[in-house]
Amino acid sequence: MAKRIPRSFLAIALFVILPYLVGCGGGSSTPPPINDQLFVPNYVSSLEGLFHWNHLPMTVAVYLPTNWAQIYPSNQNLYIDAANEWNQPGMQPLVKVVPPGSPADATITFVKQSELGDKTLGRTECKVDSSNTLHSASIKIAIDLPSGGYASAADVQATIAHELGHALGIYGHSPYPEDLLYSTITLGKPQTVTVRDLNTIMTAYPSYFGRTFTLSEPSRSMPSSIRTVTIE
Repeated sequence: MAKRIPRSFLAIALFVILPYLVGCGGGSSTPPPINDQLFVPNYVSSLEGLFHWNHLPMTVAVYLPTNWAQIYPSNQNLYIDAANEWNQPGMQPLVKVVPPGSPADATITFVKQSELGDKTLGRTECKVDSSNTLHSASIKIAIDLPSGGYASAADVQATIAHELGHALGIYGHSPYPEDLLYSTITLGKPQTVTVRDLNTIMTAYPSYFGRTFTLSEPSRSMPSSIRTVTIE
């Protein structure tokens, strides 16, 4: 997730509500057909692609910085809250947080913003094969802001939740400002997963939600056609 001033792409300041730019970047055996009418409303037609894991929930191991409790003493579990944005009541779970060091589909690490470059606050790298199946995802979250100081708990939570949407398979952004996966969001304003965000993810996993199309069996090896997709 990349953030810029002025607001033009995707965003997630302490004390000041500012617009920032956030970007996304981003598999052919033949990719499974996508029926964007199974779960509506959604923004599938606006995406560059829609990937999927061959299983759910996606497991995520989170590696916290040593001073995490000092930075966010009032909400040390904000990364769990971010994951649970995708686990709505009455729905099959999409994300499961597992202990650091456990086998996991995706990892989250926290880095200095300067490591990501520009105004970027989050970045997801996915390994995707030719059938658009995800094999791994690596998420980096900036712990500080380009303007200096630590990012607020609400902004870090929104950044994590946004990047988890990419790790689940959303390659691109929503055209609707209300959605968590919109290209820009406002710092200092809590962000939540919307019905459109959920329906877009559900479109990638219809059999998991009781609709047509069966996911493939888990791969035993990584195909030679695998590629890396970087999403900011």
